[in-house]
Amino acid sequence: MGKKDVSKNYSLCISRLFRTSWTASSTISLAALALSVAIPAFAGCGPGVIHASIANPTIHATDDSESEVTHDGLTLSVRPITWENGRTFPSIFRTFTGHTARGTVTAGPGPLAPVPAFEVRIANHTGHVVRFTQSIIRLSDNLSHQYQSMANAAELDAWAQSAWHDAIAYDPTIGTQITSAIGALQLFTRNTELLNGDEWTGYAVFTLPVASDSEYRTLLASLTRFTLRIAEVPIEMDEAGAVSRTTEFSFNFDRSEYAQTVACRGRAPASWDPASRCVME
Repeated sequence: MGKKDVSKNYSLCISRLFRTSWTASSTISLAALALSVAIPAFAGCGPGVIHASIANPTIHATDDSESEVTHDGLTLSVRPITWENGRTFPSIFRTFTGHTARGTVTAGPGPLAPVPAFEVRIANHTGHVVRFTQSIIRLSDNLSHQYQSMANAAELDAWAQSAWHDAIAYDPTIGTQITSAIGALQLFTRNTELLNGDEWTGYAVFTLPVASDSEYRTLLASLTRFTLRIAEVPIEMDEAGAVSRTTEFSFNFDRSEYAQTVACRGRAPASWDPASRCVME
């Protein structure tokens, strides 16, 4: 293989790594490697690479029939946003392009919110306006941990600016792009309100202790279930327009695992431990 062919082969390896990583810090590191002159072979592009299948955690609705619930004309349906389905939610999983003195840097795809997050769809056929001003939006797990919902775009942007700090360090305009992308999101918060007949889609995000792929796996490995509760939702009004009856929506999501094919370089057994130097294929 000539020098030109080797260069192409290395570029293909880096491209493969780049497409499969989602952590902001790791993707920008790979981008930096792509700009480097000397790039080691990886993921089937050289010796010393082990291909293996290891377990990857995720969550799913305990019962698909319960992922959509209707109470007195108000319908809520919820879908979890996780690592394996993140790219089907392009508003949440984003890719950003920046520029350095050495060339263009692409960061992502990565999440703009801690995951798991949730897509929430609401259809209001109650006959009146529904305001969530007094509602409680809460995520809990089977270990009795409670995670509050992020109240607004500014709170979410503060999380994202920290999670994507490596990319922003390469080009501060990526931070501006992130702020703009978050500003375009419809967030499900206490400020959400629907007129009668409205159908609305937005995202519920929570203060989960997750800012990287390893933290995501660590969190999911420690529990077996998430429960999303949306309580004190007004579904009846009296003649004066005051809330006369409320209800609660509850959705359960169980942890499960699926096999993930990885390429690992080094002597450590294949695992998600950084020492294994494994990347998704």
